[in-house]
Amino acid sequence: MKNVKTAALLIEQGFGARLLLQSKLLDELIKRSISPIILTSGPNTINKYLTDKGYTDIPVHPLETKLYEVKKSQIISRILQFTRFLAQKSQTTLDHLKIEKENALLSKNTNTKIFLYIVRTVVRIAKFHHKIMFAIIRLENKFTLTHGNSIFFDRYKPDILITTSIGTFDNDAYVMREAKSRGLKILTYVLSWDNTSSKGFGTNLSDHIIVWSPQMLQDLMTLHYIPQDKISIGGVPHFDAYSKIHTELWDKDRLYSKLNIEPNKKIILFGSKSPNNFSSNLYIARLLCELFNNDSDLQDYLIICRLHPIYFRFNRTSDGEHFGEDWNELQEEYGPDTIMIDYPEITDSDLNYFMSDNEILKLGSLLKHSKLCINMFSTLNLEASIFDVPAINVCFEDPDLKKVNAKIARYDIRIDERQTHNQRVINSGATKVVYSAPEFIHSIKQELQSPEAKKAARSRLVASECHTNIGTSSQYAADLIQFLAINI
Repeated sequence: MKNVKTAALLIEQGFGARLLLQSKLLDELIKRSISPIILTSGPNTINKYLTDKGYTDIPVHPLETKLYEVKKSQIISRILQFTRFLAQKSQTTLDHLKIEKENALLSKNTNTKIFLYIVRTVVRIAKFHHKIMFAIIRLENKFTLTHGNSIFFDRYKPDILITTSIGTFDNDAYVMREAKSRGLKILTYVLSWDNTSSKGFGTNLSDHIIVWSPQMLQDLMTLHYIPQDKISIGGVPHFDAYSKIHTELWDKDRLYSKLNIEPNKKIILFGSKSPNNFSSNLYIARLLCELFNNDSDLQDYLIICRLHPIYFRFNRTSDGEHFGEDWNELQEEYGPDTIMIDYPEITDSDLNYFMSDNEILKLGSLLKHSKLCINMFSTLNLEASIFDVPAINVCFEDPDLKKVNAKIARYDIRIDERQTHNQRVINSGATKVVYSAPEFIHSIKQELQSPEAKKAARSRLVASECHTNIGTSSQYAADLIQFLAINI
């Protein structure tokens, strides 16, 4: 068996970098004689990161998107893409289609209404049989093939392309089409546990797909009609840092010292939701502050509110407003004994949502020493379960929130609750879902008093959604990629 080869790693945002670069996966691939080349929308960020890590010989090339954007703007391209995203038979895509319809009805633009009418018609046709959808995908792949990164492919001549989606992100579908037109093999390592059931159909150009877990494999088979022999389970490389076999996480003294937490305080971790999806983060945080201030049983606890990386899309510092919300003002109002705002360290450069390696260790250390994790249907449910920390999911909003149209606050939080991947978490029994402020207050006390009640369910959730190789998944995945890169 000959060694591979040159692998082009496509990285469009910081979340993809977390999987491919900030886990141990990059190290393990290089150990296996796989030569990486980075194609990225953030070349300055990635160059600096690799240089700081001592990888001065890994080429980094800017992702060119101008020609892609021209093709995307064409009406036929938009119809085909929307159809691909909305024709999947999952609850998530059904809700997305409903939202698009509601928003079109509210629009004063006649073209918007006509466009969605056409899309809905094509979607109905596509849903008759997946082979019709596949024909539409082939048509889209042929019509939208654009050679926007010829310089990259000509210069480096990679043997395989590694992506973090099956063609459902901003530009990866276009890169995949271009790569396939040149005869490259495409290997996809799906970025997140929700992507297989919430992002619609891909381009059907991946020669092999690696997923986190058996659940995601089942999604690809039942929702995407992809044969099982084209799918492998690899685990979650960026969760390896959470394993007990690794010692990088901070002990309690170090964590408390770094964050300047009083030694007698116990931590409640509140993970905010993306402000693109939820406009009540500040309301929930304030509700928590009021509760903890007014209840004598909770005086020993400190709320640490960790802001979602998307908060820093436009303002990457901890100063000022983020999406119109002033979190510093909240902390000043209630004081450092009640709430602390954790601002992730976001690189102020050309790659969105790219956090320092230190943030993985900080989040893991916070979870390790937390007594409770509060979130809104996020990956924190899985991460908290890895650390055997009770979790509560908030499923209500600020009652005074005024929605201007169907897309403000994206959708109702109950739509998130109904999503396929979130239903799996809820049905596992590993977490508590609360629908009102009084129920929220009661559940917080209940989970703090009986932290072992859902212990077995949390263990089962981790096994089903994250695989069983946490701590060694980077090595496992690298072996898998090496084999597939040679044999697909």
